[in-house]
Amino acid sequence: MTVPVLASIEFDEVARCLQAMGYEFQQREGSRVAFIIKNEELPLHKPHPQKELKKYVVRNLQKFITNTEDLL
Repeated sequence: MTVPVLASIEFDEVARCLQAMGYEFQQREGSRVAFIIKNEELPLHKPHPQKELKKYVVRNLQKFITNTEDLL
């Protein structure tokens, strides 16, 4: 886990990496999306108009991956 959290991570790169790891990507209404593994999911909003994720979203992603890595 990177501390401090990076602010230059693009959503599309994260989505491709998570899908390659085995997480399901689900597009929802509007800019809402979710990453899902087994019964665990992380809902979030796809950033727009910028491409980079906010720092709090990166922190949430780090926690989600850490908490679900045993499900991969």
